[in-house]
Amino acid sequence: MTKRTQVFFLVMMLLIIPIILTSSTEGSRSSGWDNTVIIQNDLPWTGMIPSISMDHQGNAIAVWQQHDGTRFNIWANRYLNGIGWEIPVLIEIDNSGSAEGPKVSSDPNGNAIAVWEQDDGARKNIWANRYTVGKGWGVAQLIETDDSGNSVFPNIAIAPSGNAVAVWQQNDGTRFNIWANHYIIGVGWGMAQLIESDSGSAWHPEVAVDPSGNAIAVWYQYDGTRYNIWSNRYTAGVGWGTAQLIEDESSGSAERPSLVMDTAGNAIVVWLQYVGVYKSIWANRYNAGVGWGTAQRIQTEGSGSSYNPHISIDASGNAMAVWPQYTGTRVSIHANRFAVDTGWGTEENIGIDIAGESQTPKVSSDPSGNAIAVWEQHVDGNYHIGVNVYTVDSGWGTAHLLEMDYYAMARSARLAHDPFGNAIAVWHQSNEEYYQIRARRYVMPDTTPPILTLTSPEDGMGSDFSTVTVSGITEPGTVLDINGVRATVRGDGSFSIDISLFPGSNTIVVTSTDASGNSAIETRIVTYTDPLVDRLSSILENLTSIEEELGSMRDLIGSMDPSDNTTSMIDTLEKLESEIDMAKENLTLLKERLSAIEGEGNETMDLSGILDLIDALEYDIDRNDAEISTLKNDVSSQAADIDSLKGFDPEDNEDLKDDVASLKAIVAILGATLFVAILMGILLFIIMLIMIVRRKGHRIEE
Repeated sequence: MTKRTQVFFLVMMLLIIPIILTSSTEGSRSSGWDNTVIIQNDLPWTGMIPSISMDHQGNAIAVWQQHDGTRFNIWANRYLNGIGWEIPVLIEIDNSGSAEGPKVSSDPNGNAIAVWEQDDGARKNIWANRYTVGKGWGVAQLIETDDSGNSVFPNIAIAPSGNAVAVWQQNDGTRFNIWANHYIIGVGWGMAQLIESDSGSAWHPEVAVDPSGNAIAVWYQYDGTRYNIWSNRYTAGVGWGTAQLIEDESSGSAERPSLVMDTAGNAIVVWLQYVGVYKSIWANRYNAGVGWGTAQRIQTEGSGSSYNPHISIDASGNAMAVWPQYTGTRVSIHANRFAVDTGWGTEENIGIDIAGESQTPKVSSDPSGNAIAVWEQHVDGNYHIGVNVYTVDSGWGTAHLLEMDYYAMARSARLAHDPFGNAIAVWHQSNEEYYQIRARRYVMPDTTPPILTLTSPEDGMGSDFSTVTVSGITEPGTVLDINGVRATVRGDGSFSIDISLFPGSNTIVVTSTDASGNSAIETRIVTYTDPLVDRLSSILENLTSIEEELGSMRDLIGSMDPSDNTTSMIDTLEKLESEIDMAKENLTLLKERLSAIEGEGNETMDLSGILDLIDALEYDIDRNDAEISTLKNDVSSQAADIDSLKGFDPEDNEDLKDDVASLKAIVAILGATLFVAILMGILLFIIMLIMIVRRKGHRIEE
């Protein structure tokens, strides 16, 4: 291996690394460049000079010239988004002479028109063919009929409606002039017409159209001393206007214009201008409804000679221009960006930092302003395809080679974007025997979070259910996480899942993550009030109330004295009866609530023992209530005798004293029994409440 070859392979490895990092298996890519594919047929015929256009669904059409062993013919292939390239087809069958220099343009729906120059044996003419979605290519037809001289370098632009404008340069026997023809859906091609009438030859026209069907054409034209940049505008429904000069620099020639239009009908053209000892890049802007502005230099003055520029534009009218420029040691690729609000920025070197020369850059932008530039990069004796990617957020990245075949010559790279930021680059490349048309697709890295909208629950809502339904819409194919639970996203992006709640405030976090790792997050606060906890709290309050009632009983019994008159004793006994009735009512309510809870089949509770305890308490209260009633009757029956006794000493009434003592003992036993039962009940309910909360916590974690 020679030293030169060793150096080349070292350089190639440094250039390969970024591509390896962005490579993937065929047809499978989350972002970056897919593998290279050959899109022409397998016949050993040279394919060259491709052109490509993409529609709004991400489908593409590529056209190229391909040799059949005798002449060049025009071929085409179609890329279907998500499927891949179809089988290439021949789209012209005239064998009288070679067909060359094809260009193609697509409308948003995928219909396309290709134009090319074709030799009829005597001269070159301009031909066209139209592709219709669902039908395929039609029959090629001649779109100019002037036989006075050659017609070459056609260009075409298609409007969203499908109407199109084609331009070309045509020799009248003395000079080249600029001609145009208009295609109307349902009508077809019209009559070709001359759109400039200056005496000098005009060259290399470019054309662009806006959504309304208005068009602008530009070209460079000789005035007898130098070349200048000219333009003419087509108004839909009216026709072409009068050609006008759009640069007035008289120190040197202006050549090779490149033109774009935005959706509002504004246009920008860039060109190569000789000024002094340097060739520099200049630009002018057309404002819809106003006209052309003043030409201006967009590269640094005196920074080095430049060569043929190219420009692209986004949906908002921001543009990116690229060109080759001599840096003092080599020719590299430079770029400058036009922003609608601020104008042109500062040029920057976006090329590969190696000794080889760079040339013929092309640039394409997506609607958001992201861009890709491709060019021919000379490396150790061969040309290869260089590439760099611009993003609105980060600017230009690191340039590298798009293909890496050491022995293969690769040239004439072109590319196009779809509305999603994806792009396809095409070029012709040698396989050591003949040139093939190759393609490589770029998938825009997705940095946009997926759509995520929650339809339920409402933020800040309260609920007495232990689960809440979380539902909404997100992008299909995303991974949806709701508080650690994986939810299913349906084909239409909808989702719905029930999530368990803790008692109190719950924060529900919904995270939708797409295939590129972008996440959208929505949160909701839901307060859960557990009705079982409320009922248990109410039961505990009732138990406390019973305890207070028993305390009142003890106080009443303690206040009874045989020395009291019978009326006071009867009043006291009646109050005691009232308190016992209240205790019985609370116990009955407690029993009913506990029975209801047990009837719900709650797995975390066994209430049979507590219900048995309440039955026993009710029995004791009923028995002692009966004894108190008997005592009250006894006291009432003795009231007459007690009131008739003079000098009655309650201390001498041993029967009454015994009855009071007996009553105190009964109530004391009842109070003690109820007090112990209440303490046990409170303790059991606290334990059960803890078990319930823990059991629900385990269910949520599961």
